[in-house]
Amino acid sequence: MEKPYAVVFAGVPGTSKSPLSHYISCEFGLPILNTDQIRFEVREDFRIKDIREQGGIGEFQRRLQDRFSRLLASKVPFIFDGSMDRHWAERKQSFQQAGYDCFMIDMELSREFLIGFYNATNRGSWADTNLDFYLGQHNDFMAKFAGDVNLRIDDDSFADRLKIAADGLRMFLSSRKISQI
Repeated sequence: MEKPYAVVFAGVPGTSKSPLSHYISCEFGLPILNTDQIRFEVREDFRIKDIREQGGIGEFQRRLQDRFSRLLASKVPFIFDGSMDRHWAERKQSFQQAGYDCFMIDMELSREFLIGFYNATNRGSWADTNLDFYLGQHNDFMAKFAGDVNLRIDDDSFADRLKIAADGLRMFLSSRKISQI
């Protein structure tokens, strides 16, 4: 039996991890564990605007962990659509214990690129308030775990990110088959 794998992401919010996830899902027939979907469900179920209100974070974490654990137990390849920047050490350990290989895509976009991107997509006020915090968090992640990254998407490659991600995953899967012979 072939070892299961997961596609995971690193990068700040709003860098197109979800569109990449959906594209890869369609190309490879993989289910998606979507953190944005779980946030939406918690906000709807708790009738709150922000999951940081009224126990929302705890419920979000509970649902995410439950779905993550079930996917790992199933041994089915899948996409984890959410950034690993804050939780990679514990998630990596869970993947390893469950026998998964991980294909990590790093959304390594510059601050200048991101500000232009957020402004163009009407998220400039979010960037003004949050971007430096998340960039710092991502830089800390990269300082510790850059060796776990399989594919880097940067400012120059962003326009071709769908093709680059799919081609990168194909190469990763091809190399796994060769190494298992």
